Amino acid sequence: MEQRNGRIDRHGQKSPEVYIWHFVYANNEDSKFLQTVVDKVETMRQELGSVGDVIASEIENTMLGLSNRRELKIDSLTEQIQKTKTDIHYSKINNNRIIELRNNLVRSRFDLEITHENLLALLNEGLKLVNHPGLKPVENNDLKNKGYILANMPNAWIDLEHTIRDSKGNLKTIIFDSNVGLSRNDTVLLHLNHPLMKRVINEFRKNIWAEEFHEDLRLFKSSYKILSPFILKYPGIVIFVRILANSKNNQKIHESIQTFGAEINKDQLIWLDDKIVQSWLKTQGSFSDIPIHIGNFLRKNFPSFEIQIKEKIIELQKNETLRIKDLLKEYVRKEIINVKSLITERIKEITARISNVTDSQKKITDYTEEENQQLQEDLKWLRKRKLGLEEQFYTEPEKIKLKFDLSKEIRVFPLGILYLLPDNLLKE
Repeated sequence: MEQRNGRIDRHGQKSPEVYIWHFVYANNEDSKFLQTVVDKVETMRQELGSVGDVIASEIENTMLGLSNRRELKIDSLTEQIQKTKTDIHYSKINNNRIIELRNNLVRSRFDLEITHENLLALLNEGLKLVNHPGLKPVENNDLKNKGYILANMPNAWIDLEHTIRDSKGNLKTIIFDSNVGLSRNDTVLLHLNHPLMKRVINEFRKNIWAEEFHEDLRLFKSSYKILSPFILKYPGIVIFVRILANSKNNQKIHESIQTFGAEINKDQLIWLDDKIVQSWLKTQGSFSDIPIHIGNFLRKNFPSFEIQIKEKIIELQKNETLRIKDLLKEYVRKEIINVKSLITERIKEITARISNVTDSQKKITDYTEEENQQLQEDLKWLRKRKLGLEEQFYTEPEKIKLKFDLSKEIRVFPLGILYLLPDNLLKE
C-alpha cells in the first residue's frame, strides 16, 4: 500500500493531492486483513526504526476511522472520531521536526560531499571503467553546462537504457541538480539511488574489492599524480582504506572509505593532518611518465613504507573503534527517546479513540446490527494493539541496543596507494 502510494506521488505531478480508498467490510475478515497489513507495516517499522511508527499510525488512523466507512446517520460519532484523529495526528509531525530532518539531510550531504559535481565525476569515472568515453555536455539550449547526454549506453549496462529515455524512446538529458530542469519531460534527474548510479557504484565495488587484476578490471591498486612544487614540496603518499563496522549479530552498521597520508623523507613517512591530504587529492595534477630512478626509489623503499602503513592502520583501527562506539552510543540514546515518545503518543491516541467509541456506544442507541458488530471488532483490535504497544515500550529499546551493539573492533582493509610527486623532482 505504501509502495503504490509512493509510485503515484512523484515529481512533475500536477494534482496537489492524491486520494487512496480502502473498502472496509462489516465482518471478521476485514479485521484479519487489517491485522495483516499492520503486521507488514510493523516489520517495516523494525527495519526503518522510528519512522515506521509514523507510517503505521497513518494507516491505522485512516483504516479504522469510521468516517470513511459507509455513511452513518449519527453525525456526532463521526465528528468525535475525526476530532480525536485531528488533535493527535497533527501533533506528531510539526514544523520543528521537519526543520530537524531538513538540517540532518543538509548536514549528511555536506559530510559525504554529495554535490552535483561529485555525482557527475562519479558517473564519468564509472563509465571509463567500462571503456566508455563519458557524458557529453549539452551546448545548444538553456541546459548548457547543466545537462549531459549519455550516448551509446555501455553494452554491459544496456538493460538500463530505458531509465534515460522517455516513453517514446527519445534520449533524455541527464541532470544532477534538482533545481534545474526537473519539471521538464525531456530530463532525468540522477541521484545515488537511481539505477544507473547504483550500477556505477557496483562497478567501482567490483574493481575495488577484486583481489587480482584482469582485463575486465581497470582500477589499479596503486598510482601516482604529479603536482606543482607550490602545492607539494616533497614526495607524498596517500593510503586508501575501507572501514567496516558490524554488530554482534553480524549486521553491517557502518562502512566508509577513508584516507591518510604522509610526506616521504627518504625511507621514513611523516604523517600529516587530514586537511593537507584532502587538499592534495582535490588539486588537479598530471600523469606524465616518471623517470626510471624515481620508480626504482619508490619500489625499493616500499617494504619500509609497508611496515609504517600497517602500524598506522592499527592506530586508525583503535581510534575509529572508539569514535564509532561513541557515535553509536549517542545515536542509540536519541533513538530510544524518539521510539518511546512515539509509542507513548500511539498509546494515548488509541486510549482516546477507545474512550470516544465506548462513550458513543452508550449515548447512541440506533446502531444497526452490522454497525455494532464492526464497532466491537474495532474495539477488540484497538485494545489488543494497545497491549502490544505497552509491551513494546520496554522491548523496543532493548532491540535498538542489540541492533547497534558493536562487535569487538571495527575492521580496516587497505584498498590502494597514491604517490604524489612534485614536478621539480622529476627534472632533477
